[in-house]
Amino acid sequence: ILHYKSTTRMSPTKFLSGYEQTRESIILDLRVVASLMEKGSQRIYQLKDGQVTKESVEKRHLINLITKETDEDNTVRIQRWKIIMNRSKIVDIEPVEVALPVTKK
Repeated sequence: ILHYKSTTRMSPTKFLSGYEQTRESIILDLRVVASLMEKGSQRIYQLKDGQVTKESVEKRHLINLITKETDEDNTVRIQRWKIIMNRSKIVDIEPVEVALPVTKK
C-alpha cells in the first residue's frame, strides 16, 4: 500500500480575477514499482476461427489507484482506476465506478 497526501489552499486575494477554479495534476512514476515485479511469462489460449491458439505474454499485475478529494465546502469525491501492467509497460487503465455517493463531512 502506497499512501500520498497533498494539501492545497488558495488565498482568495491572490487568485487571478476571472478564474473560478484550479487544477492540480499528480504524476506517478511506476518504473520503481515495475522493477519490483516478478519476472516471467504466462500463456494465453484463445479460440480463433475454430482453432485454439497459444500466445506467451509477460506476467501482468493489477494496481488499484484510489483518489479522495475534499473540496472547500467539505464535499468528498472518491475515484478509482484499475491499472493493469507488466514489467515493461502499462497494458490498460480502466475507471472503476465507486459505489459510495458523494458526501459531505
